[in-house]
Amino acid sequence: MKVLFAHDHHFVRQPDGIVVSPGQFDTKILGRYLEAFDEMTVFSRMTEAGPDFNGSGHLRCSRDGVEFVAAPNLSSLEALIFGRFEIDRQLRGLLEKHDAVIARLPSEIGIAAVRVAQNVKRPTAVEVVGCAFDALKRHSNWQGRLYAPIAMARMRHAVGMADQVLYVTDRFLQRRYPSTAPQAAVSNVDIPEPPNSCLETRFENIAGARPLKAGMIANVAHRTKGLDIALRALRIVRDADIDMTLEIVGPGGDHLWRDLIESLDLSKHVVFRGVLPRGAEILAFLDDIDIYLQPSFQEGLPRAVIEAMSRGCPVLGSNAGGTPELLPERFIHRAGDYTILAEQWLQLAQTPQLRSEAAKTNFVAAQRFYASRLDKVRRQFWKSFAERIR
Repeated sequence: MKVLFAHDHHFVRQPDGIVVSPGQFDTKILGRYLEAFDEMTVFSRMTEAGPDFNGSGHLRCSRDGVEFVAAPNLSSLEALIFGRFEIDRQLRGLLEKHDAVIARLPSEIGIAAVRVAQNVKRPTAVEVVGCAFDALKRHSNWQGRLYAPIAMARMRHAVGMADQVLYVTDRFLQRRYPSTAPQAAVSNVDIPEPPNSCLETRFENIAGARPLKAGMIANVAHRTKGLDIALRALRIVRDADIDMTLEIVGPGGDHLWRDLIESLDLSKHVVFRGVLPRGAEILAFLDDIDIYLQPSFQEGLPRAVIEAMSRGCPVLGSNAGGTPELLPERFIHRAGDYTILAEQWLQLAQTPQLRSEAAKTNFVAAQRFYASRLDKVRRQFWKSFAERIR
């Protein structure tokens, strides 16, 4: 059996033909679908890299059983209006050779794939990983903000048409994008079970005397991740005579934030570390910081929060998406409220006992997201979808 996977993700094809991703996807994640299907075609945005591209910070996606087909870019209103005929033509041609569709939403390509699949009578499964409205309501141009409620309505319709639905949250996305189809709630994280020494080392660091570090893992080219909120809160924390730095891991660089950082006099206290490989280096980063921040305006169920929790790291997060499903209420702030974030940040910084309590609570709570548990739920979901096709 052959399945078509549709999403707006931006892949890169290197000069040697190898397809890589700046994040979210790699061979292991794509392999989840191949446990149920023989072959898979990824229909998504694609950039053809020039000869100077070295792939630094990118994850390999090419593997046996997976083909990549470039989709039209539907990221503008003009493309949505005038590009529909072309993407429908491509999808009809592809679906003649495929048995089913998996659409990851929110994504315009995914919505188009669900629509065409329904027209040509192909089974569809939808992965709901975020909210279209939240993703667009802080868009940099007015067209994106205007389109936000329309995008939400279109996504609700696509989810409602799907034959099976996988949500990454327990409650939040289910309320916004309801479905009567068979469904499962399983995060898209992939966390190995950490050693108990991880928590012991955390306690030792909390007991020691050292300057404190906070950290974020985010694509800071997107303003939805709330880096400006973290920076404004950091200014308040430092004004309270707390020796605190903020380190950011992820793509995007500092060019969007340089003026704000300088205006807040934080140039010596903010470090952009770029992209780190998933796995040991990310875990080492989380082990080295004292407080993890997730001040996002838009989320599904944030993977980085769960990774930080699994390392016994105290976490502060906004009320965006499914984040409140992960953290105690006392560590949640309203998205955009940097004064409350600063108050919570100061409480943790000034109270080692509170950091120890948060570390233990998070370490225990993260156990339900270990790969050994979630893999079973995912396998059963995709197995049941594949059985629908046979």
